[in-house]
Amino acid sequence: MDAFPRVLLVDDDPVWYKRVRDLLHKEKLCRVDWAETPGDCRKEVERHHHHVVIVDLDLNHDGNPQPGLELTTELTGNYFIQLDRYTAVVTLSHHGEPPNRNGSYSAGSLHFQPKPRTCEEHEIFNSEFPKMINSHIVNVDRLRDMEVKVSRPLSEKIEKGNIRMESNPEPDPNHVLVFVSNEPIDMKELRPAELAILRILMESSYPVPPDALMRQGKITTRKSLDVTLSTLRKTVQNRIPLSDDGYSIRVEKS
Repeated sequence: MDAFPRVLLVDDDPVWYKRVRDLLHKEKLCRVDWAETPGDCRKEVERHHHHVVIVDLDLNHDGNPQPGLELTTELTGNYFIQLDRYTAVVTLSHHGEPPNRNGSYSAGSLHFQPKPRTCEEHEIFNSEFPKMINSHIVNVDRLRDMEVKVSRPLSEKIEKGNIRMESNPEPDPNHVLVFVSNEPIDMKELRPAELAILRILMESSYPVPPDALMRQGKITTRKSLDVTLSTLRKTVQNRIPLSDDGYSIRVEKS
């Protein structure tokens, strides 16, 4: 794995690649790789452990008017789950109209960035785009660290609000107890995927994106994730809200 963060731009316009590369290099944020087609993108992400993949929705490869949207759906679905890694996906487009923006978020993009046209928009882009990419790099680093942490055996109590998880040394050291307001939950009613997702939500101090939860629970579709979260919400008394940044456990105020 590279010590320096890597970002991949998927765009069939070399001018845009140079612009994004120079802008992010100027801010000393990351190394920027380039892919012109969805096929090139797959080769690049399999070769490198990118923090962020930036997909241009306006790709016009193989006669498809918008394969960028399809690629975004693929990457944020089960592609990175199968590669056993977490990578953030954001999108770009010359067309910033609501249908493109909404389609981008529905496909799983964490951020939609219209490509600038006016001088004022270019100035804003140069200022805000690096900040946005850096925030995703930081979050990916945190999530990767979190996944390393939750992959280790649960050796001590984890608490968040009135919810806690702790290992039960007897009769089975691998058995985990979950309590809500000191009321124990029968873990036989929770599947391994539900327990894995509950743990990462407990361990995380920031919202966890859906695809990170899917990979942690080895879930391959958003529909299955929704079913799993529905069960968990009942378990923890409906304290798993969704924000723009992902899912979290709502902590009760004392």
